[in-house]
Amino acid sequence: MSRSRNSVLAAALAAASFLTVAAAGADPLPRTPAISGQVVQTRVGEEFEPVEDPVLRGVEVRQDVKAGDVIRTNAYGQIALLFADRTQVRVARNSTLVVKDVRADGGVTLGLETGQIFARATRGGSGVSVDTAAATAAIRGTDWTMTVAGSRTTLSVIEGVVDLSNAQGSVTVREGESAAATLGSAPTKVVIAGGDLREQVLFNLSLRNAFELFPSSSLDARETLAEARRVDAIPPERRTAADRVLAAEIAYERDGRVEAASAIAEARRGGRLSAGEEARLQLLEGQIAAYERRYGDAVRLFGRAEPGLEGERRVKARYLAYYARSLADPSKSAAPPKADPASLTSVIGEAVTAAFLQSPRESLRILQAAEPRFGDNAEFQASIADVAFLINEEAIGERALEKAVALDPNAPGVLASRAGYRARFKGDAKGALADAREVTRLTPGDSGAWDTLAGLELERGATREAEVAYRRAIELDPNDPTSRANYALFLLGQSRNAEAKVEIDAALALDSAFDVGYVAKGTQQLAAGDTQGALDNLTRATAANPTSGDWLALLGSAYAIAGDIQAAEQSFEISDRFDPRNPTIAQFRSALALDQYQADEAIRFARQSVDRTRARGGDYEPIESSRDTGTALGSAYRFLSLDAWGRYYGDRVFDPFSAASYFDQALSGSVTPFFVSTGLVDPDPVSDSGSAFASTIQGSLLDPLSLASSSFHPAFVRAPLNEVEIGGGATFAGHDVGGNGTATYQSLGYGPLPYSLTLSASGSTIDRSFADQDDEAINGAALFGFQAGPNDRVVGSFTGAHNEGGSAFQGLPLTTSDRQDGDSFTGLLGWSHTFGYRNVLNAAVFGTVVDRSQFDASLIDTPFFPDTFPDANLRYDLDGDTKDRRIQAGVSHLYGIGDDVVLRYGGEFGYERQKADSIGDLTLSDPTTVLNARACFDAVSQRFAALNPNQGLDELLSFLALFDPASRPSNCSTDTDEDSGVGRLWLDARADLAPGLQAEGALFAERALSGDEDGDTDLSPRVGLAWAPIEGQYLRAAFLSTVPTAEFNTLAPVDVLGLRPDAVPTTSGRTDTVILRWDSEWTERFFTSTEYQHQSVDGLELTVPVYLNSVLVPDAQIDRLSVTGNLWIGGGFGAFATYSHVWSSGDLDGARNGLPFLPEDLARIGLTYVSPERLRLTVAETYIGERSSNVVDASLDDAFVTDLSGSWETQDRHLALEVGAFNLFDEDIEVAPLVPAVGRTVTATLKARF
Repeated sequence: MSRSRNSVLAAALAAASFLTVAAAGADPLPRTPAISGQVVQTRVGEEFEPVEDPVLRGVEVRQDVKAGDVIRTNAYGQIALLFADRTQVRVARNSTLVVKDVRADGGVTLGLETGQIFARATRGGSGVSVDTAAATAAIRGTDWTMTVAGSRTTLSVIEGVVDLSNAQGSVTVREGESAAATLGSAPTKVVIAGGDLREQVLFNLSLRNAFELFPSSSLDARETLAEARRVDAIPPERRTAADRVLAAEIAYERDGRVEAASAIAEARRGGRLSAGEEARLQLLEGQIAAYERRYGDAVRLFGRAEPGLEGERRVKARYLAYYARSLADPSKSAAPPKADPASLTSVIGEAVTAAFLQSPRESLRILQAAEPRFGDNAEFQASIADVAFLINEEAIGERALEKAVALDPNAPGVLASRAGYRARFKGDAKGALADAREVTRLTPGDSGAWDTLAGLELERGATREAEVAYRRAIELDPNDPTSRANYALFLLGQSRNAEAKVEIDAALALDSAFDVGYVAKGTQQLAAGDTQGALDNLTRATAANPTSGDWLALLGSAYAIAGDIQAAEQSFEISDRFDPRNPTIAQFRSALALDQYQADEAIRFARQSVDRTRARGGDYEPIESSRDTGTALGSAYRFLSLDAWGRYYGDRVFDPFSAASYFDQALSGSVTPFFVSTGLVDPDPVSDSGSAFASTIQGSLLDPLSLASSSFHPAFVRAPLNEVEIGGGATFAGHDVGGNGTATYQSLGYGPLPYSLTLSASGSTIDRSFADQDDEAINGAALFGFQAGPNDRVVGSFTGAHNEGGSAFQGLPLTTSDRQDGDSFTGLLGWSHTFGYRNVLNAAVFGTVVDRSQFDASLIDTPFFPDTFPDANLRYDLDGDTKDRRIQAGVSHLYGIGDDVVLRYGGEFGYERQKADSIGDLTLSDPTTVLNARACFDAVSQRFAALNPNQGLDELLSFLALFDPASRPSNCSTDTDEDSGVGRLWLDARADLAPGLQAEGALFAERALSGDEDGDTDLSPRVGLAWAPIEGQYLRAAFLSTVPTAEFNTLAPVDVLGLRPDAVPTTSGRTDTVILRWDSEWTERFFTSTEYQHQSVDGLELTVPVYLNSVLVPDAQIDRLSVTGNLWIGGGFGAFATYSHVWSSGDLDGARNGLPFLPEDLARIGLTYVSPERLRLTVAETYIGERSSNVVDASLDDAFVTDLSGSWETQDRHLALEVGAFNLFDEDIEVAPLVPAVGRTVTATLKARF
């Protein structure tokens, strides 16, 4: 059967999940303009009088309505209307509504003569007025209900404000209030509106589902299971007539309608049946006919069956005949069967009828009243639980479910009820899934059970398993639009839009008024770029089912994409009201707030999303479960420059199978404690190009469509886009002026395969007054990704760069003629395949090409006989070219063991060839003498390395003899050509040991090859532990043994539980790091992070600008303690501050007091302001403490650096301005003795988007 008794009554009552009655075969009456609105949904027996031909006739779905039409409903009817300005109206039973006028601006005037309506009008719309005999209601952007009973009009406002007025006076009715007016009396407020919001907006229930609510046999679940086993054990040819009939009933209950029809035929073929047995088969055939909408046939079959039936089956036939008659001829009001308090079937039928004609609350009252008589029936208790949960009576539902489980824990209905309860209220995803799987085992022919299982599989991220379940549901019941529409939504989530459209068309063909079908259609249109079509269908869906939080959130996202922010906010607010536990709605609201530069609201809603996820309890209680919402919260914090707070949430919710987690990881970056760069000062953690690129690629392999996103609106639903951004601006560095330009093209589409594409180019140039060569940089990138199949993804990344200059320094005439030209290219092609739940294989090939030429004059900092030649100096000139070619291939496998353990293992191998052609010579000069001689560097390098200021005159003369004033650089050429390779294997295990307790351990094995030499295998262990002892406190400890260059272009994990070492120069050797970190969320406004790192670096090498000699420390020890604070001030302000102190030492003269270029003290404090006017400003002050240098006894002074940056966009985002002033007060900063860092730099860039 399509819908078993698993959720006996709730299956029929939940409007969001099941069918409404669709009239069979009739077409809407054609109308001529002007059209005012359209019928979205009907129930039973609705009629209307068209203004041009005032004769009552039946109403069909998609019937156009005009001013002057009269709409009537009977005792069973209910109708949903959608007007041109997107005003939604639901007309209750026994009501008469007149469409009085539709104004030119789209506003609607209605007349309610009798009955009840619910309406929803869009804020900022053209307005709705409703006239009654007693008063007029003026509405603009609100949810409300109105009832007319005789001369009395009652108005209840659910959301918004309504003015209720007549000739005697007026009253303003606000949210949660009610007012009444009587003919001839002024309106007055009465009582506060309360009760279930869903009942106030008129539950839309489906009578058609009633045919599935009654058991097909008189046995309970235990007896049915026992009889099924007994009958199955009997060969078909030996079964009695009673066995064959029972087999048909069991087949209907367990195996589905197709098998039931076959069993019915087999029962008749097997021999003569008694009248009672034949009647039981006719009863089954009637249910099949009713499901297939052959209501006339169903009435006849139920009528034939009833005389031959006894007891509960006879009562069942009466109720089913009543439902079939009501659907076969809605114009006639059929009387329900007389209630029989002694019959369980009668109570079920009475409750279903009450839910349909009155309310689910009345249905619950009837069931509770019958509990003393039937409380020992497990599925009856499950029915009470289901209806109670439907109307949010959680305590009543829990008590009933406990009783049901105690009576029969294996009954399919009880299991299904408990699965829903566990998933919705307790967050017990594992338990819900286990129950749902057991239901499909017990009733494998129940398509509804398979559909439920698919939804639970999808919720935990098991997409492959979910698809199998959806397909099974459709196979069992191809005429059920529910499974088709849900499967279509699943396909849309996988970007399989063409397949989804087939299922959507099939679902709407089966039921043109199906709200889930409308939602799927609207979502598909959003994905196709048809925003207006999506708005139409999503509005139809919310008119058909105005209480679904998910549907309202999707409608809000469509409004946001269309640019109607006010309507989007209204939809999100209403969805939150009807579904206050839903974390997705809060996440959508956060994304919209972020898009609108409402920084405080973005954080508030993102936190709310996490809180709601955790409030569900069970599997969702630990913060680690809110993986989707945690990344949204991280984005909200980062927007206010509260980066440490954002990193905290990214680390807490990291999921190796989530693309967003890797993108968060890439943004976290690493601290670079050494100050040897001549660029802008930035002591914050930076996304270094190595591990950040690795994280980005690993995320893109899981989500290849993430490589393109709109600059104009949040990506609630991925819609096709083709966007261009062009920018240009100026750079002012001291007295030098330059320019910059950017161009980006983004495309996302679904044909022939789902794909994303980003092409970008940028360039900058600055004319340096102190250099012979201008500084120029040109960069280009092409990124693409596509979904090659349901479980296969492909990603490509190709970047290139050309750079000139950057090697001359103001105040150093020595470097004026220095030049540098470089070209680089990096390419990647990757593939990812999903085998199943938490089972993913990634593979990639990386390639890098670097060509560089340079002329570099360097100072040599070694003292050259200061007593003999105090003014002499050595200068080294290098003129050379280098070529580097590297290719690397890697594969990784991500595999989850249950839900608590993840293994990541794999291997990679890289091959590299380096060629260098250089001409290097030394110039020895002394301005006080005639000494000016040159020598090839290679010829004197050994003697030079052995020089000592205390050597005697003989040694000095011997060294000087090597210099020849006539030597030329052409005689000093050096060529090198080296091949090398490296292979690496890794195994990483990450486990959730208990709520709030995680561990991770990894072992890397690496072997290097150089030329014909085969190196040793190095083992690098990593281990970490994370513990959240109490709310808001997060402790982590880790040890990592790493090689800096190994983190580039890799598919391996780049951190341990979110901890990664401070960055050391890539030319350094193995680094062993111990990390202790304490993150503290003291309040929702204040966060701190304290981190200690101890690093032992084998072969620390620091390249010093201008100087020939690198600083090489064989064994360097670094201890860094840092404290960071983030303060969410409110009002769009966020403050951040960090301080760190470093202790360091190494095997280097003078390093006992600290390693060079490593400041003992470093601090930064700043403030960010975000305005809804689309303005973002940040001011920061950085203190760099005193530090030693590469020259003995030459220290570098401390400095205070002030930076200011800002951005602004127009409201439509077509123009954007970015400005920055760095080192605002032109503080003198030395990177090395005599080598200055960048002074005051001002940039401004204007971008245009199309």
